[in-house]
Parts: sequence; C-alpha cells; structure tokens
Amino acid sequence: MRLTAMKLSGFKSFVEPTTIKFPSNLMGIVGPNGCGKSNIIDAVRWVMGETSARQLRGESMSDVIFSGSSARKPVATATVELIFDNSDGRAGGEYADYNEISVKRQVTRDGQSSYWLNGTKCRKKDITNLFLGTGLGPRSYAIIEQGMISQIVEARPEDLRAFLEEAAGISKYKERRRETENRIRHTRENLERLSDLREEVSKHLDKLKRQANAAERYKKLKARYRDDEARLMALRWREMKSRSEGEEKALREVENQLQSALSTQRSAEKELEELRQGQHEAREAVSKVQGELYEVAGEIARIEQAIEHQREIRKRQQSEYSETEAQLNELKQHLVLDKAQVKETSELLARLNPELEAAREAEKEAQSEVERVDEGLESWQARWQAHQEGAGSASSEAELLRQRIEHLDDRMNRAAERLKSLDEQSGDSAVERLAGEKETLVEQIAGSESRLERMREEVEGKRSRVGELRQRIEQLRNDLESARAQRHERQARVDSLRLLNRGEDNDEAIARWLESQGLDAEARVLHQLEVSEREWNRAVETVLEDWLQAICVEGIDAHLGDALPEAGLRLAGEGERPSRPGTLSEKVSGAGALGDVLARVHCVPDLGVAQSKLAELDDHESVITPEGVWLGAGWLRQPAGAADEAGLLQREQEIRELGEQIESDGERIAEIESRLAEARDERERLEAEISKEGSELEAGQREHARLQGQLSSLESRLENLERQRREALEEVETLKARQAEDGEAVGAARRDMEAALKRMEEAEAGREPLQRERRELDEARQQARSRLAEARRQREELSLKVESSRAGLESLRQSIERMDNQVGQLQSRYLELSEALAQGDEPVAAQQKKRDELLDERLKIEERLREARSRLESLEAKWREQDEIRQKAAGEAEQIRADQSSRQLALKETQLKAETIAGRIEELGADLEALLGELPDGAEAQKYQGELETLEQKIRRLEPVNLAAIDEYDTESERKEYLDRQHDDLVEALETLEKAISRIDRDTRTRFRETFEQVNKNMETLFPRLFGGGHGHLEMVGEDWLSAGVAILARPPGKRIARIHLLSGGEKALTAVAFVFSIFNLNPAPFCLLDEVDAPLDDANVGRFSDMVREMSEQVQFLVVTHNKVTMEVAHQMLGVTMREPGVSRLVSVDLDRAVALAQA
Repeated sequence: MRLTAMKLSGFKSFVEPTTIKFPSNLMGIVGPNGCGKSNIIDAVRWVMGETSARQLRGESMSDVIFSGSSARKPVATATVELIFDNSDGRAGGEYADYNEISVKRQVTRDGQSSYWLNGTKCRKKDITNLFLGTGLGPRSYAIIEQGMISQIVEARPEDLRAFLEEAAGISKYKERRRETENRIRHTRENLERLSDLREEVSKHLDKLKRQANAAERYKKLKARYRDDEARLMALRWREMKSRSEGEEKALREVENQLQSALSTQRSAEKELEELRQGQHEAREAVSKVQGELYEVAGEIARIEQAIEHQREIRKRQQSEYSETEAQLNELKQHLVLDKAQVKETSELLARLNPELEAAREAEKEAQSEVERVDEGLESWQARWQAHQEGAGSASSEAELLRQRIEHLDDRMNRAAERLKSLDEQSGDSAVERLAGEKETLVEQIAGSESRLERMREEVEGKRSRVGELRQRIEQLRNDLESARAQRHERQARVDSLRLLNRGEDNDEAIARWLESQGLDAEARVLHQLEVSEREWNRAVETVLEDWLQAICVEGIDAHLGDALPEAGLRLAGEGERPSRPGTLSEKVSGAGALGDVLARVHCVPDLGVAQSKLAELDDHESVITPEGVWLGAGWLRQPAGAADEAGLLQREQEIRELGEQIESDGERIAEIESRLAEARDERERLEAEISKEGSELEAGQREHARLQGQLSSLESRLENLERQRREALEEVETLKARQAEDGEAVGAARRDMEAALKRMEEAEAGREPLQRERRELDEARQQARSRLAEARRQREELSLKVESSRAGLESLRQSIERMDNQVGQLQSRYLELSEALAQGDEPVAAQQKKRDELLDERLKIEERLREARSRLESLEAKWREQDEIRQKAAGEAEQIRADQSSRQLALKETQLKAETIAGRIEELGADLEALLGELPDGAEAQKYQGELETLEQKIRRLEPVNLAAIDEYDTESERKEYLDRQHDDLVEALETLEKAISRIDRDTRTRFRETFEQVNKNMETLFPRLFGGGHGHLEMVGEDWLSAGVAILARPPGKRIARIHLLSGGEKALTAVAFVFSIFNLNPAPFCLLDEVDAPLDDANVGRFSDMVREMSEQVQFLVVTHNKVTMEVAHQMLGVTMREPGVSRLVSVDLDRAVALAQA
C-alpha cells in the first residue's frame, strides 16, 4: 500500500486544482520559505481526519480554505484527495480486495466536513478504521512536521507508548477494548437498574394485589349506592313536579295584574305626548324672539367698538404729529453743525499737504546718507578679511610645525624605550625555563594515560554486568506481569461468580431487621455447604434451592420475640444434624438445621432405580438423581436450568478453589517482586558506581586533555620565543636608522617654525589701523540711521493726520446727504397728519346716533320675549302633573314585573331541578317511569337518604381506591416475568464481555511486549549509526505492560546526559529519527512525511541521516521537505513549490535520474 497521487483544490495556498504524482519511494519537496511546502503535509494530515485547527496552524477549520489574495477572491470550499495503490492488499476489512483506494475530504466555510471512500460518502470513523494498525493517521509517527521531531523526544511516556501501540497494530484492540468496557459499564448499569426495577415491581405487585381486592369490594358497594340513589332521585322528581304546577297557577294571576297597570301607564303617556308637542312650539317661539334680541345687542356692541376705535386713532395721530415736528427741528440743527465742520476739515487738509511733501524729501536724503556709509563698511570688510587670512595662514603653519616637532620627539623617545626592551628579550633564560617545564608535562601525561586505560576497563566490566542485570530484570518483569495477569483473570472470574451467586433478596426491611438482630447478611447457607461428591451438586441445589441464600444463625428461638419483616425472611440454624446413609445428608456437610431436609431425600443413580426405591419410602421421604430429578409420592420436579449449566454450588466451589489459587499467585508475585527488587538494587548500585567512576574517568580525561593543552601551549611558546628573538634583532637595526632620520627632521621643522612666527608679528602690527577705521565707520552709520528714523517718523505722523482728515470729511458729507433725505420724508408725513387732524369728530357723532336707535328697538324685543316664556312655563307645569301620573303607573307595573320575574325564576328553578334529577337518574342507568311505578305508597326521602349515608361511610372507609389496580396487577405480573428473563440475559452477557476483556488484554500485552523488545533492539542498532557511536535504548515506565509508558534513554558519544531534555537541538532530532526509524524497521507505514527534519543537523549528521533515508526507501515511501542540498542529492524526484503569484502556490517536478541521464548524454 503506497501513496500514488494527491489532488488539492482550494486548500490553503493551493487555490487551483492541483495533482501531485508520487512515482518513486523517495521524493524531495523544495522551495523558498513561505511558498506552501508544509501545506502539502497539512493536507495529508487533514484528509486523514485531523479535527484540531491548531494542529493545522489555524484558529478554526475554515482557515484551511483559501482566503484570497491581492489578485484573487476567496473560495467557498477546500478539497483534498489521496489515492493509494493497494495491490498488496494491506488495507484491511472490506477494502482489502481493491487495487486502488481513494480517500477524500471536503470542508465549507461553515466548518462542516464531508468524507468519501472510493467515491462513496462515509463517516470520519470509517477513515480512521481504514488506517488502524497501518501506522497512518492524523497524528501518527509517519507524519513529522516542523518542530515535532524534538517534541517526540520530550514527549510524555504515555505519548511515546501510543507510537509503539500503533506500530504493534493494537490500536484496533484498544478501540475494541474501549467499546467492550463501555458495554460492560452499560451492562452493569442496566443490571443495577434492572435489579432495582425488579425489586420495585415486586413491591408494587404486593401493593396492587391489596388494591385489587379493595377495588372489588368498592365496585359492589358503588352498585348498591347507585340503585338507592336512583330511587331517592325519583322520589324527589315527583315532589318537584307537584311544586311546579302550583307555581304556574300563581304566575298567571300576577300577569293579569300587570296588564291593568300597563293600560293606565299608556293613557298617561298619550297625554304627555300632546303636551310635549305644545312645548316644542312654545320653545321655538322663545328661540326666535331671543335670536332677534341677540342680533340687536350684537350690532350695538359693534357700533360702540367702532366709536372707541376712532377715538384711539385720533389720539395716536396727535402724538405722531408732535413727534414729527420735534424730529424736523433736531435734523435742521444737525445739518448746520455738520456743514460748519466740513469747512474746517477742508482748510486743515490745505495746510497739511505741503508739510507732508517736505517730510518725504527729508526721508529720501537720510536714506541716501545711510547707503553711502554702508558702502564704506563693505570696503573695510574686504580689507579686514585679506588681513585676517594672511595672519591665519602664518598661525596655522606655526601650529602644524609645533605638532610635528612634538610627534617626532615622542617617536624618538618610544624608539629608545623599545631598544631597551629588545635588549632584555634577546636573552636565553626564558627558553631554558620553558624547556624544563615541557619535560615535566611529558612525564605527567604518560602517567595519566595509564590510569585512564585502567579506569576504562573497570567501567566496561560493570556496564557488561548492568546489561546482564537488565536482561534478568526484563525476564522477571515479564514473569511478574504474567503472574499479575493470571491473578487478575482469576480475581475477575471470582467477582463474576460472586455477582452470579449474589442473592436477589435485597429487601430494605429485611436488611434493617438483620442489622437490628446483629446478624451478618453475608453469612449464607451457600457459603457453609460442602458437597463431598461434585456430581451431586445439582441434586443438592434442587432440594435446597431457596434455602441456599438463607441467613445462618445459632438458634431460631432467639429471633422470634421481635416483630418479623413483612415477607421474604429465611433463617437456618447452624447446629449439625446426624447424617443418614443413602441420603443427601451423607454427601453434604455444613448444612446445619437443613440437614434434616437432606436426610429425607434418598440418592439414586437414575430414574429406574428411583421408581423402585420410591415404593419403599415413607410419605415424608423422596428420592433424587445426580441430574437433580426429584421424585416423591405423587409428584416430580426437574431443575430449572440446562444440564450443562453451572449451578450455585459449583460456582461456590470454583470461588473457593480460585481463592486458594489467588493466594498462591500472591505468594509467587511477592517472591518475584523480591527478586526483581534485588536485581534492581544491584543494577542501581552498579549504575551508581559506573556513574561515579564515569565521572572520575571524565575528570581524568579532562585532566589529561588539560596536560595535553599545556604541553601544546609550551611548545608554541618556545617557538614564539625563537621567532621573537630573530624579529627583535631586525627591529633594533630599523629603530636606530629611524632615530637618525627623525633627528634631522626635527631640526628642519624648528627653522620653518621661526619663519612663521616672524610673519605673525608683522600681521599683528597692521591690525590696529584697520580696527580704528572700523570704529569711525560704525559711528557715522549710527548717526545716519538716527536721522533716517526721525525723518521717517515725521513723514508717518503727517501721513496719518492727512488720511484721518480725509476720512472725516467724507463721513461728514455722507451724513449731510442722509439727513437731507430724512428731512424730506418727515415733512411729507407732517402734512398728512395735519390734514387728518383737521377733519375733527364728525365720524364719531354719526356712530353714536345709530347706537341710540338700536337701544330703543332692543326694549321692544325684550317685552315680546317675556310673553313667550310665560306661555312655555304654563305648558311645562301641565306636563309635570301628567308625568307624575305616568310614573306612578309605571312604578306599580315595575313592582308587578319584579314579582312576576321572581315567580318565573322560582318556577324555572323547580323545573331545572326536576330536569337535573331526571338527568342524574339517566346517568345512574335507571328508567324514571319504572322507578315511579316501583316506589311504594307513602315512601319518604329521608329513609332513602339515611341508607345512602350508611353506604357512603362504608365506601369512604375503603377510599382512596385504585379502580385500575386489577388491570395493573395483570400487567405488572407480565412485566415481572419479562424483567426476570432480562436479568438472566444480562448476567450471561456480562460474563461473556468480561471474558472478551481478558482475551483482549492478554493479546495486547503480548503484542506490546514483542513490539517493545523489537523496537528497543532496532534503537540500540540505529542510534550508534546516526551518532557515530554512543548508546540509546527504550525503558518501560511502570510494571504493567497494559498501561506502562515508554521513555527514551540516549547517551551521545563522549557524553553522559542525565536527562533527555539536556540534549542539544541536533541531538534531539537524531534521537527522534532513530526512534521513528526503529519503528519503521518493525512495522513500516505505507509512507513517511518528513518536514525539515534535517534543519538542526550539521553536514556530517545530515549525511548519515540521508544515507539511512535512502536505505529505508527500499521498503518505505518517503516525502521529504528540505532546504539542505545533501538531503536533496539522495532524492529520486524533486517537487518544487513556488509562489510567483502572491498567495498562490504552484508546482514544478523534476526526475533527477532522467535529468542526470540527459546531462550525460
């Protein structure tokens, strides 16, 4: 089974449909960082059922879907399909016959995944089951991503055990064991629930039986009660019928009285209607006159408002006339003042303009003088700059020469000191001292080598002994595991047998009674009995059956004084009874008082002898065969179970035998544990000695290396001394020649320095005239600038005055124009008001005359209104008198109606009672007419009522009554029988499941032990190959092969590592590779994915790693993601992953063998 192809679409950076072919067993995957190489590994892990987004370097499962790039939109789904070649039939189950197997997974944006096997939709569990035992899976040892290789070494012992379990092919066993344990747990839970349910149903049956008996009595009393109640109801119906006839006669008389009162009421209502019509006409007349009055009053009010309005208008006009006149006078005064001010401002402007022109001319002259002085300063600045440059050049030259002289003097001094030092170093004393030290070191190194060789031989001898002890410990551990497994199986068998033999008598009342009596609920007859001949076990069980679970007591009489439980208690005395020859009592011991029962049952070999023997026995005696067929006078009984089924006694005997064997197993386990502890102690002692001597050896090696280093250092120092002597002589000659040259250079530099100092003195003499000229120019410039500032200030003041005067003049002219317009408007308004006031009070007098005419008309209308209201009041008085007559008649009619209603209600109530009684009689299933005929003359309701009360008391004493108890009792009886059958089935299923667990555990231990030993052997072989020496092996962490963890112990060459975590990154990687390849040598997975496993390795280790991969590729298919050229060289094909388009991965594949062949051609 090998991987032939992979198809990706929309998975991470592989957005386009991509197919990857795997033509050989060793394929390299290369490409720059971030191009998507590891996404290929993630795709394989994901399609095999990985459900953790974190393991796929994401936060949610939708992160595996291409999320878009700068040039592409996101896609909705991701799909990965793996195609396997199964021509070797390695895939198990229903797919073993398929030559090719396809596994596909698809996920959508909502995180929902779908799986397919050979194009058929399936569950994730189907994918997992397909790869169980093959070494493949989402987190198996066949897929190793970045960083995982060192995590394997640092993993917990339980996690390392998982890799070995997968290699051993027991992962499917673990799955089956887990399912079996779940079934056992569910079966035990069901058995407990079933036992509780059976106990509850038994209690419920007893209760239902009592309730059913009570229900029967209740039904009979209820039947008598219904008959008497029907007779009482018929008697009452007859009374209600007589009462209703009398009430109907009285109701007809009341109706006649009501008709008379209604006639009187109708006459009064007719008269009221005529008066109401007259009132209506009178009200209309009053309303008409009143409307005329309102109209006249409204007109009067309007005229009075108009008069008042005219008066207010005239008053406002007079006020406005006065105000207009005052405003005209005020404006005229302002016009006179503004015109005078315009004249003054014009004269001021005429004087200021000439003064402003003169100030501007003075400012120009001052500016010209300032410019002239500035030109003189610029000329002086140029002369001063030339003088400064000449003086600076001489100063710089002098400073440079001074520094050169100091430098040459210092170099000559240092050369003299060096010559003195070289004379001292050229002696021979240092060489002779170092030669003596070298001879001493050579002697010390020779002694150290002899001691180290002796220590190595001792350590190797003890290591050989430790290896022998490890083999012995492993053998003892296997023996101990086997003994413990055997004891565990026997103990499980005892527990199962005890569960089967456990009594079903779990009544709480009995338990409480036994506790109050101080009796042991576990002291059963079954545990005391011993049958001398096993073939009679079935016969004894048939005879004693229910008594086997009885409680053993010293005497029955001591427990009869207190109240016994309600039911179910069985006690048996412990005193032995004499046995009778030929009976079961002869074959049984420990039966106590039950020996009397066994003494009455004779033993016969078969039914033929039983029939002849039966005629010889007394009436209270019987015979029984070994098969449990029990015969008596006129009766026969057979055992309930099958003939080959184990019974209580047989299981009890097996429990006793197993108990003895368990004790023997315990002694053997204790002995093995003692021997194992001794071997471990000796191993630990030797390892401690090896550790101590190893430390001493390492210290000796370090001392030897230190001496070697000192010797090398001395030899190097001797060589350096000789070389330094030669170099010193050469350096002496060179220094003497350089001192002569430096002396001549110092003399020349001092002469040049004297010339430069002389030029500096000449330049200093020409500095004073220039500085004096600068002070004169600065004073002239200051005076010119002062004059310019004064001229500019005067010019600005005059300019400000002129502009202010001009602005004021313009403002006055605009104000005069505005006031001229206001005067014109006020004069027009003044004339209009004068004309309005001249008209006087003529409109007001006309309005007053019209108002007086309307007041006279209002007096006439008011007189007509009084006459209309008087007529209306007369009609209303007559209407009230007639209304009183109508109300009196209506009151009488209402009283009669009330009496009529009450009588009607009473009649209706009587009729309803009669109908209710008739309905009740019908409900009771009786015929009213027949009951009336059966009633005796002079029958009284009181007599029947008394009988009913007596029956009701009897019924109440029975209540509450469960009328459904009879049917429930039948139903619960059937349910009890069904539960008993279920109980037997569950007990049998539990025994079968426990046997299955024991078998699975046995197979698992065997397979794991064999796998551990083989992988450990491979580890001891591969570790030195990868490291070029050293030692590595596996060790069990725990005693039980079923649950113990696995630890890796590694010791690289030349090191003693106490903990695996102290290894370097490269050492961890090589150790993990040795572990994984050790598993592959035993159970190679169809393929192995390695993602940059060689990253922490140097070139030498990468070479050994690559050689091993190439060697193992003959059996295992490898896909290797790498950046290392050495690893690339061993690959048969190269698959390049690129990302020319940002965020999108593409593939380029190269067959290296074909490429080499083409290149050579």
